[in-house]
Amino acid sequence: MSMQLPPRNCIVVGGPTATGKTTLGVELALDHGGEILSADSRQVYRGMDIASGKDLVEYTTDRGSVPWHLIDVAGPAEIYSLFDYQRDFYRAFSEVAARGRLPVVVGGTGLYLEAALRKWSVPDVPPDEAFRDEMASRDLDDLKAELETLSPEIAARAVLENRRRVIRALEVARHTAVHGEPAVHETDLEFRPLVLVVTWPPDELRERIRARLLARLDEGMVDEVRAILDSGISRKRFDLFGMEQKHVARFIDGEVDREQMIEDLVQDIAHLAKRQRTWFRGIEKRGMEIHEVPRADLATAREIVGRFELSPHEG
Repeated sequence: MSMQLPPRNCIVVGGPTATGKTTLGVELALDHGGEILSADSRQVYRGMDIASGKDLVEYTTDRGSVPWHLIDVAGPAEIYSLFDYQRDFYRAFSEVAARGRLPVVVGGTGLYLEAALRKWSVPDVPPDEAFRDEMASRDLDDLKAELETLSPEIAARAVLENRRRVIRALEVARHTAVHGEPAVHETDLEFRPLVLVVTWPPDELRERIRARLLARLDEGMVDEVRAILDSGISRKRFDLFGMEQKHVARFIDGEVDREQMIEDLVQDIAHLAKRQRTWFRGIEKRGMEIHEVPRADLATAREIVGRFELSPHEG
């Protein structure tokens, strides 16, 4: 262990979908007396265990079990926002650290990770789906220009790397103009994360995506999606949960056959993985040190972690 390196008070295991983050995070948590804090925007919802890849069985191993947090915290009909996640993350992190346990943050939703660890000022502004639909066909440069005019302050501090983020910033600016400054979470917690990012060659990752999808279909993903649809939730709301739910619902409705559903899902999940890779590269460009772990290799991860002093304490 090198005492010249600054101590870290949490481990982060991030990266694209289907890379083996959960298994790696659990092993590292067992190594260091840790507990898992999920950073996944879909695993917060109850009743979507298979489609969202919760893989809760992975938290119990021959070496022992690892407690997990920030999974199953909202019902499907609820709107669980980034604002909500940041609040719950601060609470869970504080509670885990207060017990002398090491927070191990695991997930592929880079937005959640960065907003929590960098303590972004996330506004309490509910999503406006009608506005988002209206803005979807607008030219990106026009959207940015409108944002600059409406709120130069929001434009200056927002991360505007894609259309979705620009529209969200506009959404916040419009809400602020009418209702005033929205609430944000503040915390005295100090985060000193050791960030590991799992990587795979794209071709290998695509094969992992396909294999995992087929396994989840065998586990009953279609029945899980059908049960949620039968619960009475609106289709518009349902389609927001993720591509698995959307494509499986099309299969249930008879719009596509099973093979077409699989091919569409593999394609869309691979595109998601590419976007996730881009986000984690962006995190590094924005100043957060990351350490790559090729193919989720445990020995490599342990060697990286071994260079640092780990302290679970909050400050």
